[in-house]
Amino acid sequence: ALCARRLDRLSYKAQMIIKIASLLGNGRFSFRVIQDVYPLREKKSLQREFSMLRKFNIICPADPPLIGSVAENDIEWCFVDSFMQNMLRNRLISNQTKQLRVRV
Repeated sequence: ALCARRLDRLSYKAQMIIKIASLLGNGRFSFRVIQDVYPLREKKSLQREFSMLRKFNIICPADPPLIGSVAENDIEWCFVDSFMQNMLRNRLISNQTKQLRVRV
C-alpha cells in the first residue's frame, strides 16, 4: 500500500516512464530507450522526471553501468526495489500494456 501511494503522487509523465521501464524484461533501462518509446509528444521534461524518480528513490543507476557509456542518456537505470517493478507491471491495464509493448 505504501508503494502504491508513492506512485500515485507522481506526475503522469513520471508514472508513464516507470510503467514503460517495468515492461522492459530485466528491470534495466536507459533514458534513450524510454525517450524512444515514450508515447507522449512532450519529451522535453523527461530528464527532469528521471531526476525526480531518482530523488524519490524509485530508480537508481544500475550497477555495473553500461560499458563504455559516458553520456547521461546512456546511463543504465534500474528500480531500487524489484517489488515496485512487479507492482507497476500488474497495475497496467491490458490495453495500455498492449500499446506500450508494441512500442518497446
